Amino acid sequence: TLTDGSKFDSSRDKGRPFQFNIGAGQVIKGWDEGVMQDYAYGERGYPPVIPPAATLVFDVELLAV
Repeated sequence: TLTDGSKFDSSRDKGRPFQFNIGAGQVIKGWDEGVMQDYAYGERGYPPVIPPAATLVFDVELLAV
């Protein structure tokens, strides 16, 4: 979610969990390392979905280990 409340993606809305292997480089660096600060999409963003230098808010639920 962007700070203005707009959603750019949601596995909950899709009705299925988003699965990935930690440390395998399959997701953004912050998720891969479990550290969200300063690692999302950077100064370039991911146009047109995520604006440059956007602040993102992640709601993460760990389902299994």
